Amino acid sequence: TPSAFRKRLKEVPVAYIPLGTLEYHGEHLPLGTDALHSRGFFINLARTAGGIVMPDIVLGPSWFTGKPIDTLISIHCTPSPKTGSCYWIADSVFHLILDNQFRLLSSAGFKIIVIHGHAPSVIYVQRHMQEWEEKYSIRLIPYFIYRDNHKLGYTGHASVNETSLIQYYFPE
Repeated sequence: TPSAFRKRLKEVPVAYIPLGTLEYHGEHLPLGTDALHSRGFFINLARTAGGIVMPDIVLGPSWFTGKPIDTLISIHCTPSPKTGSCYWIADSVFHLILDNQFRLLSSAGFKIIVIHGHAPSVIYVQRHMQEWEEKYSIRLIPYFIYRDNHKLGYTGHASVNETSLIQYYFPE
């Protein structure tokens, strides 16, 4: 409710934004895996530490390698001619979406915004965070563990870690 929102905002002015895509994560995981496991994590974090989980942002940048990215996906979409992706938008559009989101959150009274999810999206925030922090007097905390960091046990895209997170947060 609006009154519960205002109360939570006053207590802990932290917003959590899950960033995701309709990216293929294998037949065993749902489309939207990045945003889903981020959402699950943020819900648990907000219950413990306070703050408010915002709606997912499911469009964003991609790592274009010269080959179609989601060639194995079996849903009907109109991929970008540039990337072969079902979720790709130009950096300038993604920047505009985030800029407006951060402006609105700052205007509402949020002081800290935590970002997690799809790697290219989180990395984009990392590259531009100083601009937004200065512009809106907020603290941005983009969080991502690079997928090939085996020292931390993170073993890659659609592997045991992402599968385990989805099973934990969404057992159905």
